[in-house]
Amino acid sequence: MLKATHKGRASTLSKTLLTAGLLGGAALSALGAGSAKAAWENHEPLGYICTVGGASACVFDGTDPTPTPVPRPNGDKVLTLLGQTGLLSGDTIAFTKQPTHWELALDFQADRAAGDPAGNLDYKVEITDPAWIFDTAELTANIGGSPGDPYILTKRFYTDATYATEITSWSLAHPTNTLGTIGSQTIFVRDNWSIPVGSTASINNIDNNYTQSSVPGPLPLLGAGAAFGFSRRIRSRIKGARLV
Repeated sequence: MLKATHKGRASTLSKTLLTAGLLGGAALSALGAGSAKAAWENHEPLGYICTVGGASACVFDGTDPTPTPVPRPNGDKVLTLLGQTGLLSGDTIAFTKQPTHWELALDFQADRAAGDPAGNLDYKVEITDPAWIFDTAELTANIGGSPGDPYILTKRFYTDATYATEITSWSLAHPTNTLGTIGSQTIFVRDNWSIPVGSTASINNIDNNYTQSSVPGPLPLLGAGAAFGFSRRIRSRIKGARLV
């Protein structure tokens, strides 16, 4: 079940890089990715991070997918940034493998507060292994300010990169809104946020969490043959009974 939750506290994203050996492996992965511009840096626990306006600048034109550094079925996730508004220099986007899910974390260097421009992040996330599909999604955020102060944080799913056809949407401000399983290998997502004038609410970070499940496989060839043989014997017995 896809659900909306509200985190009370969240730790700031670690900017620690992995070991030199992993750096070398990531470089090979980046070369294998073809269109990757090497903007993504290695990030703990396992994944990649980019910084708006930094040395590893985030690329939002759909040409810089993350590499896939870990073995399948958990390492076949690819994130591609497609567009944004309202992000500022120093904001970071991290895509990492967690113990139970994959996480896209948008961390604002300076908390967004009332009067700041509204913003959005558009991205595509996909599973390259056809044996797996996205099962659930979860939107969480670290919200500051007084309880009950208004803010807007919505998540929308679309059919393709044109963002013209919306499949569904839901808001963190109303956690009773839920959706069913995703059931797709590729999803196009738009996260929107804003804080109305007069509110004391603030947004420190926004997290998107995704889980996966395996695609049911076809009936094994041996099993199918056995089932066909059994069905043929039943039909023969019925035919014989009618002739008696």
